[in-house]
Amino acid sequence: MRALNADQERRRNGREPALRTHALPKPLRLAVRFVSRLARGDVHVPRHLGAASAFAFLAVTGLYGASVGGHVPGLIAGTSSSAGLSVDAIRITGHSRTTNEEVLAALNLGTPPSILSLDVDAARAALLTLPWVASASVAKALPGSVSVELTEKQAAAIWQNGTDVLVLDQTGKAIGPARLAGDRALPAFVGVGADKAGFAFAAMVRAAAPSIADDVRVHIRVSDRRWDLLMDDGVTVRLPEERPEQALVELDMMQAETALLGRDITVVDMRVAGRTTLTLGETALAALFPPKDDAAAKSAQKKPKGVSQ
Repeated sequence: MRALNADQERRRNGREPALRTHALPKPLRLAVRFVSRLARGDVHVPRHLGAASAFAFLAVTGLYGASVGGHVPGLIAGTSSSAGLSVDAIRITGHSRTTNEEVLAALNLGTPPSILSLDVDAARAALLTLPWVASASVAKALPGSVSVELTEKQAAAIWQNGTDVLVLDQTGKAIGPARLAGDRALPAFVGVGADKAGFAFAAMVRAAAPSIADDVRVHIRVSDRRWDLLMDDGVTVRLPEERPEQALVELDMMQAETALLGRDITVVDMRVAGRTTLTLGETALAALFPPKDDAAAKSAQKKPKGVSQ
């Protein structure tokens, strides 16, 4: 093929020849060609392209603004609610301590509540932060049904520490406030450290003194070093710091032989090994130390002298 000189190329193309060494990249050349064709009127532009482009631009800008402002969930909720996808049924099972209000707050359904805006994983994570919830599952079904299944922690004891009365799980961890009516049947611990050592001590009482274990009302931790027992009949048993299990065995024997705890006593003090001290009740004290008959003495003083009886 014969190469054209500069004059021939100018006559053929009507322009100066381009320098091949400075050719534009291919994507940019395509863009330049399209702009050139558009300027010459070679490209057909749809009639409503401008309006459609403006609408698309405004829509994208609005969505971006809603996303930055955190309004997308609300838009979804409103749209889905209008489309008939609002939440109209919530079924909650497996809860006795957890309230319905706590569950609804964890679901975070939004206003208006929408089935599409419900994040199942986020709702389950929120439910697991509630004090009584051990496990949870959340499921949704179109058009507007949500089911929540909970498994709650088991209450194992109540613990009074100062003015706070809390429910403990089996590990000694506090779950939440105790209910005055429903939790009275649980073992009761009182005092600093009783939440950690209470279950082991209660097991010791049951093993060493089975005849009195069911009659213990409260296990009292004293100075976080020893224990007292408050019995159902109001008697307080003071156990030693060292070898409390031996004292419990002795107490169990005395109870079996003499029904000690059924007598009119208020305190059984076993803190000194080999010596048990009893504090008597008022009736027992009155029987041992009857009051003087002051009325008879005063009557004798009023009689005239020399008058025989």
